[in-house]
Amino acid sequence: MSNLFNPFHRIAGVKALVWGEFFTIALSVLFIISDVAQDGFMHFTLLDTAAWKVLLMNHLAWLIFALLLYIGGAAMSRSRVRIIDVVGTIGFSQLLLIPMNAGFYIPAWRASFAESINRIVTGVMPQEVSMLPIVAMGVWSMIWLVLFVAWSYNAFCVSCNVRGTKAVIKFIVAWVIASVAVTQLAKLIYL
Repeated sequence: MSNLFNPFHRIAGVKALVWGEFFTIALSVLFIISDVAQDGFMHFTLLDTAAWKVLLMNHLAWLIFALLLYIGGAAMSRSRVRIIDVVGTIGFSQLLLIPMNAGFYIPAWRASFAESINRIVTGVMPQEVSMLPIVAMGVWSMIWLVLFVAWSYNAFCVSCNVRGTKAVIKFIVAWVIASVAVTQLAKLIYL
């Protein structure tokens, strides 16, 4: 069970980095096929845009967060922190974003989601039946998001050899800064 929440005692460094790159490319391909884009650190939306923009944003979100964690971990840790371990383990965590966004890959859910959003934007309340796939997708996504947060935090702690209240605070600060930075970059990239 501990491997489910923290696989980073077994995988780090170059191996984690290679897997992280593979998962980020796989996520990007699924997004491109499904007309989905990452327009915030942990915000995804329906958007028909150029493939290179989707690929770029997915990589920027990963790398910005990893670099912020590396800076915080290096400043806090008494041991030598290797950037490849931090970037690699955070990259490996990208695996969880694939199932988290599964609702976007299913045409019926995507259509229901788009229809409900269009109704809300135009001021018409969607029917309860049309909201069921969105609610189901929301619950599904939240489960994977919680696991992503656990993996990311454990990746940070293991790769930087940190723990405790200071580690939690640095993780939260990195998350908030990444959220702001990635959202602002998305606005520039998706113009």
